[in-house]
Amino acid sequence: MNIGGIVLAAGRSSRFGDGHKLLASLDGVPLLRRAIAALDRSGELDDIVVVLPPDGEALAASAGVGRWRYVTNQAAADGMASSLRCGLEALGANIDGALIALADMPFGTADVVNTLATQFRVSGGRTIVFPQNAAGRQGHPVIWPRALFDELKGLSGDHGGKSILMANRQLWSPVATATEDVFMDVDTIDDLRSAERFLS
Repeated sequence: MNIGGIVLAAGRSSRFGDGHKLLASLDGVPLLRRAIAALDRSGELDDIVVVLPPDGEALAASAGVGRWRYVTNQAAADGMASSLRCGLEALGANIDGALIALADMPFGTADVVNTLATQFRVSGGRTIVFPQNAAGRQGHPVIWPRALFDELKGLSGDHGGKSILMANRQLWSPVATATEDVFMDVDTIDDLRSAERFLS
């Protein structure tokens, strides 16, 4: 069973102030590189696609090269849904599930990716897999089965798959987590400072 990883990195970073948040460093590593590294270190992903905006040269340079590949979302200004669609369309027909990761979540780990991938395979590739804490909060990344790819591609605007997730509760296969790293993202300078304190 083949799982592809998609890193959504085509957002406008409008709340961060000067500069692009994904170029900011956390513990000496650009945020985008940190997000990709968690997927790269996992041995469970058969392909890794990083979705960039049309002017994404600096982002690609900050993340460098590896076993991932970059694709450009020419419609990035239309919102997250277009990047999700771009990433899914870049995956091959042999992919049974897509792990969607957000580039502004710098604390993802290979262990989390591996645990989610194992759960997806145990379910026969038919469920939606995500980390969930004891209070029922859903974290990231999320693995989606191929059966829902067309619905995800049909989304529009600045929306991810939340509406589809909520409409398919019968497919949920959450993995219990007690850590905060699957919930922490960076949108603002203050968020970056909080992330720095989290590391210290």
